[in-house]
This record gives sequence, structure tokens and C-alpha cells, in this order.
Amino acid sequence: MEESNVKIEQHDQRLKTLERDVDELREIANEISDINEVLATLSAEFKHTNERLKRHAKKIEEFENQPRARLQQLITAVTAALVGGLISIIIGAIFS
Repeated sequence: MEESNVKIEQHDQRLKTLERDVDELREIANEISDINEVLATLSAEFKHTNERLKRHAKKIEEFENQPRARLQQLITAVTAALVGGLISIIIGAIFS
């Protein structure tokens, strides 16, 4: 009888230890779940931020290209004026 009481007491102690371990594991599982939610939120925010960065990069590129386009227009206008002037001089020389 004494031996069975000792065995029961050992089982009770073991059960208490296991219950405590399970409670700790539940807390850890809850913390992991919370971390997963935070990571999912951060991931969505990073995606949104990356999309905004791409839009800003495109706008910056457009701003950088504006002076280049204006310079090309200016070069075209100057070239056309010079060619027109040369043609006028040549035509004037032919007819005079």
C-alpha cells in the first residue's frame, strides 16, 4: 500500500511538472503567434513602402530627363537656324 502511495505521489509530481511545462509552452506559442502577426504587418508595410519608392524613383528619373530633353530641343533649334541661315546665304550668293 505504501509503495502505491509513493507511486501515486510521484505521478502527481510528474503531472504537475508536465502541466507547468505545457503552460510555459502555451505562453511561448502565444508569443510566437504575436510575433507572426507583427511580421505579417511589417511585410505588408515594406511592400507598400517599396511600391512608393519605385514611384518616387520614376518621378525623379522624369525630373532628371527634363533638362536633357530641353537641351536636345535647343540644339535642334540652333542647328535648324544655322542650316537655314547657310541655305539663305547660299541662295543669296547664287542669285546675286
